[in-house]
Amino acid sequence: MKNPSKDFPERYFEYVDISSIDNQSKRIIATKKVLGKDAPSRARQLIKGDDVIISTVRPNLNSVAFVNGNLNNEICSTGFCILRADNNNFIPEYLFFISQEQFFINDLVNKCKGQTTQQYQIKI
Repeated sequence: MKNPSKDFPERYFEYVDISSIDNQSKRIIATKKVLGKDAPSRARQLIKGDDVIISTVRPNLNSVAFVNGNLNNEICSTGFCILRADNNNFIPEYLFFISQEQFFINDLVNKCKGQTTQQYQIKI
């Protein structure tokens, strides 16, 4: 976890929040350039290229996106579950594909029911 307001207060970073994802195209369509000291309280998760991020806010909408390399080491909201594949054992693009399947969505919906701001990060 990162805390931009303390870790790098005078540096700008690209912030990916829930509204950054287009759940139809499954892409990050916009980010916000934020100064560390002005970071929202939910801006805490470090993302890497090839990560798959999935919104845990209304997961039935399947707001999922593949993080490309130009967002490596940027920050996303704690409203996302980050799936990070071990490239030696799992292909990240396959993980992205699986995360859009109905069985996966249903399981995530069941896990998120009744949850509050619990943070998820899974390494596969």
